[in-house]
Amino acid sequence: MYDRNLAPIQDGEVLITVFAKIAANRRKSISSGDFELVKVIGRGGFSRVLLARKKDTGRLYAMKILKKSKIIREKKIKPILSERAVLE
Repeated sequence: MYDRNLAPIQDGEVLITVFAKIAANRRKSISSGDFELVKVIGRGGFSRVLLARKKDTGRLYAMKILKKSKIIREKKIKPILSERAVLE
């Protein structure tokens, strides 16, 4: 088996390298455990906004924490989903 840009593939070495690069480029899921919470930078009626540092890169982010029960109780689901769509 030959690839145009590579030497003949033997023992699967080249394939492993290619698949490793593809896997590294895939988006991995992120959770709150990936962040270190620094401080509260704002409070609102439905949420708190925290300054958070990503553990692996050290970059700072704003993390918004919402109370799901309060949003449902006050029927504010559509505005929250709209805000998320805008931020994405």
